[in-house]
Amino acid sequence: MTYLELTTAAVSIVSLPLLLWQVTLAARAITADHLRRKQQATLEYLIVHLRSHWSSDLRTFMKKFGDAALTQEQLPVFMADPDATAALVPLLGSIEHLAVGVNMGVYDQDLLNRASGAYLIRTFHRFGVFIRAAQIEQPTAYTEFATLVGNLEAIRASRQH
Repeated sequence: MTYLELTTAAVSIVSLPLLLWQVTLAARAITADHLRRKQQATLEYLIVHLRSHWSSDLRTFMKKFGDAALTQEQLPVFMADPDATAALVPLLGSIEHLAVGVNMGVYDQDLLNRASGAYLIRTFHRFGVFIRAAQIEQPTAYTEFATLVGNLEAIRASRQH
C-alpha cells in the first residue's frame, strides 16, 4: 500500500464515527423539534378553540344550572332549553376533537394534562349525565373524550402513589 492509500483509509475510518455522531445529533434534533411542534399545536388548540368555549359557553350554562354537576333530574330541563344545549354542544365538540388528536398522538397528552387536565376531568364528570344521554342516541358520541379522561385520571392516580 502506498502512503496515499493508507492516508485515505485512515481518513475513512475516522470519518465513519463522525458521520454516525452527526446522524445521531440530527435524529435527536428532529425528535426534539417534532415534540416542540406537537406541544405548540396542543397549546394553540387549547387557546384558540377551547378557551373561548370555557369562558362564554360555560358561563351561559352556569347562569341557569349553577356550577355543580348536571343531575339526572336536571337533564330534561336542560335538554328542553335550546340556549343551554347550544352552549354545551360546541364546548363538548371541541373537546372531542382535541381528544381525538391526543388519542391519535397528534397532540401532546402530558402537556394537556399539565395545562388543563383537571379542568377536562371535571368537565367530563360535570356533564356525564348529558354525555351518557347523547351516547344512547349515538353510541360513539364523546367516546374519545371518555378515553382521554380515563388516561388523564390514570396518569394523575399514578403520580399520587
